[in-house]
Formats: sequence, C-alpha cells, structure tokens
Amino acid sequence: MNTALGASRTWLFFRCRSPGPVATFLLDVGEGALVRRTGRIAPTASRALVPHAAWCMFATA
Repeated sequence: MNTALGASRTWLFFRCRSPGPVATFLLDVGEGALVRRTGRIAPTASRALVPHAAWCMFATA
C-alpha cells in the first residue's frame, strides 16, 4: 500500500505539479500505519522507518 501511495504521489507531483492534499494526507497516514504495523513484528525496523515517516510529514507541511 505504501509503495502505491508513494508512487502515486510522485506521479501526481511531476504530472500535475501538485500532489494534492488528499494524496499527501493518505501518504502520511500510510507511513504512520506502516511504522505501527512494523513495530508489532520488528521494533528495531520500526524505529528505522520513523525518519522517513517524519520526512513525509515535514514535506506535507
């Protein structure tokens, strides 16, 4: 799911010059969910994903 959201955001940005608020919000939610789901299985991997999730949220702002 995160790969599809990330790819669609990139496509929208370069195609339309704006990813739109819905696409960026969905990407942020997806990144947060990925960190949470990964934390259940591999806490160390989850911590490694936090900088990317933070970057996505920063890029949205």
